[in-house]
Amino acid sequence: MNKGCDMKMRLFPWGILSAVLVLHSPLASTAELSPEVQLASRGIVSLEGGRLDGKGEETNLDFSDTSILLGFRQKLYGTLRARMAIGLQFTDLDSELGPVFFHQVVLKIEDQKNIIRVGRARLGSAMIEFPTSRDDDALFFSDVLNPLYSLDESEPSQFGEILEYRHVFAQRYWVRVFGAHLKESAVSGQGEVGPRFNSGGLFLEYRVPESQRWNRPVLAQLGLGYNASFKRTDSGDDLDGLISNFLASAIVNLNPDPVHFVDIRSQFSFNMGLTDIPASGGLQLALEKRLTTMTSLRYLYRKLERPMLQVALTYGYTRLLDTQVALDSHLVIANIFYRLGENFDLGVQGKYLRSATGLHDVLGGDELQLQAVLIYNIDESWNEQFDDRDSLLNLEHGYIP
Repeated sequence: MNKGCDMKMRLFPWGILSAVLVLHSPLASTAELSPEVQLASRGIVSLEGGRLDGKGEETNLDFSDTSILLGFRQKLYGTLRARMAIGLQFTDLDSELGPVFFHQVVLKIEDQKNIIRVGRARLGSAMIEFPTSRDDDALFFSDVLNPLYSLDESEPSQFGEILEYRHVFAQRYWVRVFGAHLKESAVSGQGEVGPRFNSGGLFLEYRVPESQRWNRPVLAQLGLGYNASFKRTDSGDDLDGLISNFLASAIVNLNPDPVHFVDIRSQFSFNMGLTDIPASGGLQLALEKRLTTMTSLRYLYRKLERPMLQVALTYGYTRLLDTQVALDSHLVIANIFYRLGENFDLGVQGKYLRSATGLHDVLGGDELQLQAVLIYNIDESWNEQFDDRDSLLNLEHGYIP
């Protein structure tokens, strides 16, 4: 063997070792690791017709809640991973917020047991999702209302700037604590005074892991929560004070069969209200002492592990407790969703609302509404690094929860 060949043999092990060290160095890992890119969109269009007491019959085409989202997910050092999501959503008809607004501008850092979320996002003002075509179909019954903004708009009760921390114990027990900025409207002529924390909450939940989808126990979710909002102004506005809401929720699988699935989901909330309530019109419902409950019974048929047909019946009830005469309201929503093809659903929904006369100024009087709904979902990702349980569409309302 000549000297050149002998020299190559001596250098060969050191070359392998050097290559291994370079490939495992942080700089090399960072250079080679690019983020996962996600694109999601939900288009929802409904033809609506109905009758509202005092306003007669009306028919319209509604595409509110149609949204598009762009997301990025990145592995960090150790067990951490990060996420960014930006989303645009079409607002309610004639909304003061304009035709579209950024409903998701959020950053998230998490590991297996801890989640930190900051930015604009869904407030978590409802503990569970109900099978309605839009999440604001039952806003007065399903969500903690924003007492600082006109109830003619649904988005200020659903979205806000939030700083949230979650911790998971034993994969089933969740603790969630958050502070948030709710959008404020001009109540006493002063208007909004910049972003600041004016809401917060603490939630405790037992939740069956998603990995148990095909082996579900009877009890799927059980939760308790406290949500508070308050307003401070330099001028000593009449709305100064704390509005406390206590919530309880449960989801029970009546027939946890993977093909013919039946569950019942229910949520109760108690609003402590304010002692001295100013005459502020549309804000009354959020400030009154009030008991609210909402319950859904649904049947879901799966074919080849994919949802094909869902039938649901939902009932909501609210009652004001500090009024001289009984003021209550009843809501019934019945719907059916059928999958026409991959990611494309057809739905039919009927809604009936009946309220005491004293609530007509807030809820708009008795209402009967019928909807024919088309929904199309898109959810794509590139350079996939994670599973699909944390898809962008999970940030949107799950009409098939």
